[in-house]
Amino acid sequence: MNKKYLVILTGLFLLRFVNINQSFWLDEAITAQKTKTLGFVELVTKYSVADFHPPLHYFVVKIFGDLLGYSELSVRLPSIIACFFAAFFIYKMAGRWASLLFLANPLIFYYSQEGRMYMLACAFLLATWYGVSRNKWWANIFAALSIFTFYGSGFFLLALFFVYKKQRRLFLPGAIIALTILFPLLSKQVANSQIALDQVGNWSLVLGKVEFKNLVLIPLKFFTGRVSFYPKALYFIIGGIWSFGLFFLAFWKSKKTLIVVPLLIALIISFWAPMLQYFRYIYLIPVLCIGLARYGHKLRSIALLGSLVWCLVYVGDINTWREDWKGFSQKIEKGSAIILPMNFADPISFYRPNLQIIDIQTISTLPVVYSTPYGMDIMGIKYASKMEGMGYKKIQEYSFRGIQLDEWKKN
Repeated sequence: MNKKYLVILTGLFLLRFVNINQSFWLDEAITAQKTKTLGFVELVTKYSVADFHPPLHYFVVKIFGDLLGYSELSVRLPSIIACFFAAFFIYKMAGRWASLLFLANPLIFYYSQEGRMYMLACAFLLATWYGVSRNKWWANIFAALSIFTFYGSGFFLLALFFVYKKQRRLFLPGAIIALTILFPLLSKQVANSQIALDQVGNWSLVLGKVEFKNLVLIPLKFFTGRVSFYPKALYFIIGGIWSFGLFFLAFWKSKKTLIVVPLLIALIISFWAPMLQYFRYIYLIPVLCIGLARYGHKLRSIALLGSLVWCLVYVGDINTWREDWKGFSQKIEKGSAIILPMNFADPISFYRPNLQIIDIQTISTLPVVYSTPYGMDIMGIKYASKMEGMGYKKIQEYSFRGIQLDEWKKN
């Protein structure tokens, strides 16, 4: 194997551990807390029924957590492993350049460090795609695993259905079996999610409605990752030229059906059930990277170097990291209490398990409390009015990367 390739590969692997212990953000903290406190059966019967995802990723995180202890590293390690598992199949399909472009992609880099299901689903879908393209019977296994990990995997499997008409037997039975097994759980999840959308009027805002912004963010974030900077106009100019240029170049030499079908299905469904958040479709990035790898050495080198720059900007700029619930939790004085919606209590429970948590929908009489406006708009709660209505006056305000912590004193 080429020595230069191995050096870059090793560097991309090690780089993922530089900031791996940054704080969990909300959804990661929920994953960590639920897998830590619930058994395998309870993860399905008590948690998954109220969640929007199948349970396999939670099982994987629980296994790693039980073996290694629950930490940022153990919860995120499955995603790092899955990323390089996916890169192996890209290498088998399209060679060194495609695998490096995938590993250096800034959005893939970000989500390979995240304790959520998207990278694991991406790896299973890549294994399925490779198996189908090579007429391997075991593609059915990975097709099933992808569905057990992320329902949105079905969009990509449907694209394979149109592209590989003679190989449908290699993945379709596995997908159907997985959906059949999950159907009772999925039915409850759909019913509960509809209740949540009805009760929480602004919940759809975070799910990805059909809006111009959400459509633009898909190609933009695919090649700039989670990096952003001020002035925003400069970010959109630089990021837009870079990302849209690479996106269309890659799309031109890709299997276009594998990209168009999932996005078109997502767009149609999002008129009823919002799901146009760009990170739900990171499994399309390997298709684009394979397309980019079909260009000449100069363009591939520019794409790889530029992608590495975006990754390094993210790693080096702490302001682009995830919400700092760890610092947020540690700032709260010992013996104090925090008031917030119980939907957002898991980060506090994980980082400060002995801290008193009070639901904002109840009334507090404590002389001094902490609170946060985080998520209040989504829940439809008028935060300041609620706190003032309980007789509190804000005396201090702190910021922790996207999370505001307020200290309140009873009047």
